[in-house]
Order: sequence, then C-alpha cells, then structure tokens
Amino acid sequence: MSGEKWEVCLVADFPFFEIWCKRFRSYRRARRFMKKNLGQNHVFYCAVISDDRNSAFETFYWNGEKIIRWDKPWVLSRRQALALED
Repeated sequence: MSGEKWEVCLVADFPFFEIWCKRFRSYRRARRFMKKNLGQNHVFYCAVISDDRNSAFETFYWNGEKIIRWDKPWVLSRRQALALED
C-alpha cells in the first residue's frame, strides 16, 4: 500500500456520527470516489482529500444540490453546509 498516497475521508453527523476513509494511488481516482459518494443518500455531507507526501488537503461540502469546494480554515456543520451557495 505504499503507492497509495491520496486519502479521502467522508464525514456524516446525523443520524449518527461516522467517518469513512479510503486510500487511492491517484488524485483523479480520489476525486472520482469523493464525487460519487458525497451526498449519496444524504448520509455524508463533508469530504476531505489529503496527500500524505506534502500534508496538503482539500475540503468539500454537499449543500443538498451540488459539491462545493471550501477553502476556509474552519469547519462547517451539516446545517451550515446546506446553506452554502456557489
């Protein structure tokens, strides 16, 4: 698994708190996985894609209609994420 440097973590808070992470070899596969699963069945509302080698990460939120990239240094609750507009 040493070649898998990209990690996607999906976050759910309601009705139960859950974090699900999966590792990928490429950024493209990590993004595809994130897009496929974020907001699916309205379970996960937040996703973080991180790179092990340089500690970089990107945060995305599902606002109920589409995925929005979040570049601010604070975390949003599900209620706040649902109010986001592109």
